[in-house]
Amino acid sequence: MNDQSATTSAATDLEEAGYERGVHDNGKAWVRVPLKKPLQRADNKYSSVVLTEPHGSDYQGTSLSFVAQGDYNALITVIPRISDPVIHKQDLQAMKASDLAAISGEVIAFFYTDAQRAALGLTA
Repeated sequence: MNDQSATTSAATDLEEAGYERGVHDNGKAWVRVPLKKPLQRADNKYSSVVLTEPHGSDYQGTSLSFVAQGDYNALITVIPRISDPVIHKQDLQAMKASDLAAISGEVIAFFYTDAQRAALGLTA
């Protein structure tokens, strides 16, 4: 398998798993992350969350390098600010490890260069 078909295959696998990517009108990238255990809000259950690319003030109270390294405390500071529906700190602390890892991985992926994103099939 050549690199191009591997990238296409990776992108297709993500789409089939329920991931979607795009760019808002304001230029911020976003990704829809499917959840194995839906998030409960009153009478609503959410089977996925949308994360919007963090900017400037989204990192207030933490460090870019800590977020990029996947530091748990940094991530639970940033994720509530960029998630829709809002995933509160308490939700993150009670979340299945696989869902937390998927969300955290996508936050970290916002740091990738365009070339890295393309190589991984993560382009919008």
